[in-house]
Amino acid sequence: MLYIFLLVIFGLTLLLPYTDTNSEVKIPGLNSEVYALEGDINIGALYSITDFPVGQAMCTKKLRPESWVIEFVEATMFAVRMVNENPDILPNISLGIYIVDYCRTPNTALAKSLSFLPAEEGCNGNINSTSLTVNESRIDHYDVVGVIGTFSSAATVLVSYLYAVAQLPLVSFTATSDELSNKDNHPYFLRVVPPDVHQVKAMLKFISDNGWSFISIGYEEGSYGEKALDNVKLFADKYGICLATTQKLNSRTNFDAVVTELLRYPRARVVILFTGATTATGVMLAATAQNILGHFIWIGSDGLSDKLIYRTELAPQLIENNVISGLYSNEQPPASVCSHPCTFREYSVPKEIICCWECRTCHSNEIVVSNRTSCDTCDTFTWPDEASNYTTCIPIPLTFSTPSDTLSLIQICMAIGAILAQCLVVAAYFIYRENRVIKAASRELSILQMAGIFLGYVTVIVFQTRPTPETCSALYFMFCMSFAWLYSPLIVKTVRIFRIFESSAKYNRRPPFVSPQSQIIFASVLIFLQVNYMINVIISGYTISVNSKLIVSPLTQIIFASVLIVLQIFICLCVYVTFKPTAKKRQPVATEKLVELSCDLTLPGLVSFLAYNLVLVTLCSIFAFKTRKLPENFNESKFISMCVFTTLVIWLSFICTYFTASRESVKILLLSVALLLNHTVALVFLFLPKIYAAVYVDPETFVSTNVRTSAGQTPANVMAISNRIAPTVRVSHSNNFLRE
Repeated sequence: MLYIFLLVIFGLTLLLPYTDTNSEVKIPGLNSEVYALEGDINIGALYSITDFPVGQAMCTKKLRPESWVIEFVEATMFAVRMVNENPDILPNISLGIYIVDYCRTPNTALAKSLSFLPAEEGCNGNINSTSLTVNESRIDHYDVVGVIGTFSSAATVLVSYLYAVAQLPLVSFTATSDELSNKDNHPYFLRVVPPDVHQVKAMLKFISDNGWSFISIGYEEGSYGEKALDNVKLFADKYGICLATTQKLNSRTNFDAVVTELLRYPRARVVILFTGATTATGVMLAATAQNILGHFIWIGSDGLSDKLIYRTELAPQLIENNVISGLYSNEQPPASVCSHPCTFREYSVPKEIICCWECRTCHSNEIVVSNRTSCDTCDTFTWPDEASNYTTCIPIPLTFSTPSDTLSLIQICMAIGAILAQCLVVAAYFIYRENRVIKAASRELSILQMAGIFLGYVTVIVFQTRPTPETCSALYFMFCMSFAWLYSPLIVKTVRIFRIFESSAKYNRRPPFVSPQSQIIFASVLIFLQVNYMINVIISGYTISVNSKLIVSPLTQIIFASVLIVLQIFICLCVYVTFKPTAKKRQPVATEKLVELSCDLTLPGLVSFLAYNLVLVTLCSIFAFKTRKLPENFNESKFISMCVFTTLVIWLSFICTYFTASRESVKILLLSVALLLNHTVALVFLFLPKIYAAVYVDPETFVSTNVRTSAGQTPANVMAISNRIAPTVRVSHSNNFLRE
């Protein structure tokens, strides 16, 4: 469309009135002064010398304020004279030049370019060798072989379209618009400066080298600015640069509004101006008026060159922003980025502008994937590797109890101390094995209890070692057997005491199945029987009448016990195979770098033996309660009561804390402490009183007393100990059954 428009204008110029002698074309408002130097061959020059005030319709006689305007004119004339004075360049030919003024605007440039259009022979303007003054309302014609100009790309494009039709060469030393590179539209245009595309690439590289990636553009309306903006958009991605805002500028622009729009993107501190000096001045003055000195980094195109240096009102912006030098000495240049790079543990969430993103932190158990655009959760038991900048997962080191740990070492020392104390008790029992108090306490059952207590202390020590499938299997059986060996004999003792005094009160004779051999078999059965069977046995033992006709031989009891033991072992093996305790890894919290290696005793395994032994302890408590009214000097049932009541408190507290603990290390600590307390309580209440009686009580202090049973029936003669430590012993029969 522009090409057609120019052709129409060119056609109209041919129809304008003119005279054969003066070649007149009347266009009002133009300056007709010409700086002329005639020669054999002449060239034309379109220079912007005078000003064209905004809002006026004609050129003025006032020179432009920049000093380079006169310098360009004088430099051009100097070059022509140098050519003419050198016979080697144009021998026998003189070079002439006509410099006309188009007073800055593209419209006037197009009008003044009509002076150099080819004309018919004989139609020459009335000129002389130095200057020509003509009527101010006309354009004279000058015969030239080519034209130099104009200063701006916008004006040059219009003139080039016209001269392409006239086949008149046009050479520019400042027009850099890429539009002029199109030889189809501008076949007769030449320039001695590179096109804007190279300038844009150089500017983008400079911006990228300084670490800037978020910029704004101010471009002048017309070919120069618009084409430059197109090039920036074309190559910005290549240099990792994106645009915050682009502002079209012209003589009618509200520059305060432009600066306000630029400030909407405070992180885009770099602003490129593809404008002339006048437009750039308007933008910078508006920035100065808003008191934002030093905020923007202005980068000017060749349209500014060094022209701004002569504008004193721009001194604050130029000094603060180093527009002219483009250097920051040794200082770090200010940042002009939309978003700073995310850290190693963050991923970016893109926004509308490609250079802008939001950094979000991955969870502690996640790695950064997909070029740091998302997170992925590490597999269980693995953790992000810091050495790989959180892009890979590595196994988490295992945490488990070891003897070198402080708490584990304390528990081991306590268990060893308890074992040493138990050894002293065993030694005392061996030394005083013939003492009536020790003999009356059923030495065979005491041995089983001692074994259970020792096994419990060993279990505490094994808990503090590295878990393996083998040690975990052993711990399962050790834990179960230590309780069974401790409380099965205890329930037998409690039932035995109850039956002895209950039988004495009714029949004044020895009840059946209270011999040491019977008790051992009975305790063994309790160790291996199911809970329901154990309850039935106890209930049966409680209801056996002394005059019952049931007679069981020792061989029959051994066979019966063996069958039950084999059956129980078979059941235990089936349970063990189904819920095999083994060493397992566990990560309590997925977002915490902790993997615990511990023995998984399985919930069914824990519940089964805890329930079984709690039932035993509860039954011991019941029978201890029933024997609360035994003779005052019979104290063994009282010590049993204190033992079982303390045990109940320990294990009820253990259950509440163990099953609510989240860390395996805490569970192991609770199990170990519960074992130590439980077995130590049994050692103190069940054995130390007897050792005290054996050591400090004189056997001669045993006396016979008549006691009445809890039912208040037939009195029974019993032997008591004056210090109320040893159990009461019946003496009405020669075969004293409590001492057997």
